[in-house]
Amino acid sequence: MFKIVVTVAVICASLQAQVTDASTSANAEQFAIGPTRSFNSVIEWNRALLVIVRTPGAQPPTIHSTRNFAILHAAIFDAVNNIDGFFSPYPVRLSDVSRQASQPAAADQAAHDVLIALYPAFQTTLDAELQP
Repeated sequence: MFKIVVTVAVICASLQAQVTDASTSANAEQFAIGPTRSFNSVIEWNRALLVIVRTPGAQPPTIHSTRNFAILHAAIFDAVNNIDGFFSPYPVRLSDVSRQASQPAAADQAAHDVLIALYPAFQTTLDAELQP
């Protein structure tokens, strides 16, 4: 039941982000992190996926974009949860993960790997997102 609630919450959050960001341009420069901009890696990766799905031809017409948002956020959840270990994981529990590992780094790597797998043509853009 908890997994269903989390999945629905993730989908709702991504849909809200799509509606909220509807007026912004689909431009990779809008995600540049400057000294005055606050940083939340989950939101930034969500924005990166929004840019990709808004790019003409990037999203296959037979796959709804919310599927990829759910995959992205489930991967981020599992990456961070394997460090914290507080919740039940979705696909697998990794027992040898250090509790001292960086949760933001785990979230970034999981998001990057998922988006590269889903959208290999955007690897250069996504690699730039991962750089500090």
